[in-house]
Amino acid sequence: MITLLKNLFLFKNTDFEEISKKYSLEDKISVIKFADGEEILSADEKTGGIFVVADGKGKIISVSKKHDAPLRYIAAGDTFGAASLYGSGASHRTKVIAVGHLCAAVLPLEAVTELIENESEIALNYIKFLSDRVGFLNRKIAAFSAGSAEEKLALYLLSLPFENGACTLTESYTDIAKMLDTGRASLYRSIEAFEQNGIIHRDGRKIFLDDAAALYEMIN
Repeated sequence: MITLLKNLFLFKNTDFEEISKKYSLEDKISVIKFADGEEILSADEKTGGIFVVADGKGKIISVSKKHDAPLRYIAAGDTFGAASLYGSGASHRTKVIAVGHLCAAVLPLEAVTELIENESEIALNYIKFLSDRVGFLNRKIAAFSAGSAEEKLALYLLSLPFENGACTLTESYTDIAKMLDTGRASLYRSIEAFEQNGIIHRDGRKIFLDDAAALYEMIN
């Protein structure tokens, strides 16, 4: 599990082996496992650390009174928990749910705090990460609040865990329309437009992403 941390954004441009030894990181990380549908982090609890996915998948969901919406999917090598690490429970409005199963290594809050307080490069990496996350969420907000049905669909597709260009939908098209706050007819028209333009093609519930660059152009 210590190998997973080596590629964590916190340790970019640092001597990971030296830092790991200096702060005894191998003794501080823990491993957690979750079954399909199990909630890893709820919208009402404070994050216990930075999680790095070792195996399996999960999805990060934005929680609201109106309806929940997927922010992004996570797979091996992805991280979660960092953006809300020092926030209060009241401000933490997302939850993480395992899809199939999920196994992750956890770098606890106390260890992260120690690293940030004593290693300037790690502190800077954390600030950069938060800045990028703000930009990502701003694009999400713009698309979901004022964007067209196609822009909303583009963001949704980019959040899916594509493997070798393919992904099987876990939600129904009705549920997807609700999450994107758009009508079913508008959603189907957008999907058909994407297919006609060679951006995606479908085989039942499986979607193949043929032109990711076109999706990024829609939201930037």
